[in-house]
Amino acid sequence: MAIIRWSIKYELDGKEDLFEIISRTTYSAYILIKSVKDYLSGNFSMLDIVKKYNLSGDSILRNWLKWYNTPKWNVKVEEFMARKKFLNLLN
Repeated sequence: MAIIRWSIKYELDGKEDLFEIISRTTYSAYILIKSVKDYLSGNFSMLDIVKKYNLSGDSILRNWLKWYNTPKWNVKVEEFMARKKFLNLLN
């Protein structure tokens, strides 16, 4: 699975994207919601979604799928939306 993730990263951004990630990647609420809904639609594989939304890996999507249909889902969506509002205030 790691080889597939590396090949996707290389395909999207070249060899620079294969270096160690120094800072934490953040995603918008839109990407969180769309990627989960796309996966649940059955039209996309997990790797398709990682590629489509440029996620750092399939583990991100797996965590989001675990949250779906739990009370944690609404909390996480609100956190993602609040983060965006906060970042907009800083700019």
